[in-house]
Amino acid sequence: MISKSYGPHRAPETLEPEPSWADSAACATVDPELMYPGPGNLPAYKEARRICADCPVQAECLADAMAYEGNATKKYRYGIRAGLSPAERADRYTRSRNQAAA
Repeated sequence: MISKSYGPHRAPETLEPEPSWADSAACATVDPELMYPGPGNLPAYKEARRICADCPVQAECLADAMAYEGNATKKYRYGIRAGLSPAERADRYTRSRNQAAA
């Protein structure tokens, strides 16, 4: 039996990808490691929060984090997103679910 093999489909190079909200994020131009400080590294957490403080897409970032992380526990959430720690995002998610159920 003869089968055809098709290579990967690629968009023409004349098409530009649609811009993403993440392209406008304040953290888009910093070392990604800054946004994922290790446990107990308070100076690094403060620096990451400072970067987020004036970010023009903070709301989009938080919505993306909430959608991506869903009901994950605190131990499965990482980094600073929208200026919030993993624990803060988990608490916010739980509160929003409880309010929706009420």
